[in-house]
Amino acid sequence: MCITGQKNTETNVKRSNISLIPTVSQEKFLANPKNKDRLISILVNKFSSLNMACKKADEDADCLIVNSALALAQHIRLWLS
Repeated sequence: MCITGQKNTETNVKRSNISLIPTVSQEKFLANPKNKDRLISILVNKFSSLNMACKKADEDADCLIVNSALALAQHIRLWLS
């Protein structure tokens, strides 16, 4: 993960490599929306490669989380019946 800092700007990730140790604080890293988006993409790709179902929310994730949990609960309830 190459981190570049510009004066008085948020830290930006130029290249993603999840095996490296971060050199900036979590707060500073996540202050940049591009970093958040890239981190989420890395996690989605990793989880998907492990056959784990993944969804990425376009906005606030709360609604997606609740709807996904309700759908899964209904599916499990039908499966157990």
